Amino acid sequence: MGRSRILARRPPYLVRFAKLGPPAEEFIRRFLLHVLPKGFMRIRHYGLLANRHCTEHLAACRAALEAPTPAPREAEIVEVFLVRVLGTDANRCPHCG
Repeated sequence: MGRSRILARRPPYLVRFAKLGPPAEEFIRRFLLHVLPKGFMRIRHYGLLANRHCTEHLAACRAALEAPTPAPREAEIVEVFLVRVLGTDANRCPHCG
């Protein structure tokens, strides 16, 4: 392969940030780190908090730990949340008061 490099196309507004790409061997090595062997399947979500069974698993965990189910929280208005978290009123100008 010699000294060939793999260069990526960049949008025109990123031309000034363009750098030389990695050598071809390094690019291929990095790319192949993401390829699974034949017959393997990528698992993205697993465990207790996997999206598909999250509610059931958490309920089973609470039952095993004899923990109470938390009460559903009411939606909080943004202004009230900001006063509670920041301690200041978001509608008032910090300079003028």
